[in-house]
Amino acid sequence: MSLIKLYVNNLNSHFNTEWLRVIESSLDHTLFAWHGSIQMGEPAYYRVHNPHVLIEFDQADKLGHRHALIRPPSDQDYGGFVSQNNLPSSLRTHYRDAQHHQTHTH
Repeated sequence: MSLIKLYVNNLNSHFNTEWLRVIESSLDHTLFAWHGSIQMGEPAYYRVHNPHVLIEFDQADKLGHRHALIRPPSDQDYGGFVSQNNLPSSLRTHYRDAQHHQTHTH
């Protein structure tokens, strides 16, 4: 829950407390995945996912090129805005579509 709180509280929004309460209510349905190194500065990826939050972090290289994403995993709130405006809904989509990643492989 500490990692989720870090991301949600970084949003600096008036609804952080309510969103955290909803996320915590489904904590038993939260999944965490890690891929890559456990050494600081090395390429690594993690994902936190439950019915009310999706968090992704990717350090793609040793140079510190990082991406982070937090959003509700549904079509509500930001998820609806994303799907209605053809924006990336995950880091995978961003890597696939963003021009500055066309020469990289992830």
